Amino acid sequence: MFDVIKTFYALKTLHRNKHTPTEIKSGARVFKWNNPVYLFSNENISGYLQGLDNMRDGRVLAVGASGDHALESLLMGARHVDTFDINYLQRHVLELKTKMISHLPHADFVEYFLADDQKMNQQIIRPIWRKLSPALRLFLRSIQRPNGMEIFSHSLDWRDANASPVRYVSDAGAYNELQSILRHNSTQVTFHENDLLHVPAVFHEKYDVILLSNIFSYYAPAQMPIGQMKTFYHNILVPLSKLNMGERGTICFNYMWTSPFYNHWKNDFSRLFINREMIDSMTISPHHSFELIEVPSVMKPLVQDCAFVMHQHVR
Repeated sequence: MFDVIKTFYALKTLHRNKHTPTEIKSGARVFKWNNPVYLFSNENISGYLQGLDNMRDGRVLAVGASGDHALESLLMGARHVDTFDINYLQRHVLELKTKMISHLPHADFVEYFLADDQKMNQQIIRPIWRKLSPALRLFLRSIQRPNGMEIFSHSLDWRDANASPVRYVSDAGAYNELQSILRHNSTQVTFHENDLLHVPAVFHEKYDVILLSNIFSYYAPAQMPIGQMKTFYHNILVPLSKLNMGERGTICFNYMWTSPFYNHWKNDFSRLFINREMIDSMTISPHHSFELIEVPSVMKPLVQDCAFVMHQHVR
């Protein structure tokens, strides 16, 4: 009942990404517990996860968001995924996807989310309606009301399932594989309402892989790239590495889409973390190494995106 009440209040007070003058001036995007939700990722998640050698049978901690980091991790062989998100409403996207994938065919999933004439037609999910939590049912009913689509953060950048960056959407075989995984163990993915700064206080496990999507981009955005990276390393990566990473753990701490600033950020990342230039008073642990994993962009043909990655090596 608590989840129903909280969902009702979150929908009633939906924070539609309206920012204060101070937030706008600082360049910060402040996320709330009741923001509109993300439906799908536009990262090439499987592209950079393939570059990691500790996914199979590993424990993963991932940002919640659309749930795609968690689901792609399961496809890469992870045995358990914990997710966190400051936005309480993202839990409903994760539950909806896992229930649909577990019980409905790929064609129904694609039609429900992508068909222009039947987007989120409740008749498609009628066979699993009783399997959904009461809070999720309330969330889904709200979509059918006037302005109900304001619940979603933005429209998809792709409409054709074949063009989706998400493997279980574009590939029916991957969807069926994920369906089999979810059916065999329904406790493989968890959701926690929590922000990044409080992860060490809430999660007490040691993880093989931590996936933060592009959270880094919103951390201290008013700083120049080098300053932003230094701050993020000391305030976020170091505590995570001590409290939440395994001895051979990996953190993917930023995803960068191709942009006019792409090479500038890449160069500063390499100078600071790989070549160890411009350190000044900053100390980088000898147990940490860094790499850039470049992957084909799923948003723009013939260009590269990249993931910023930190590895831990503790004997």
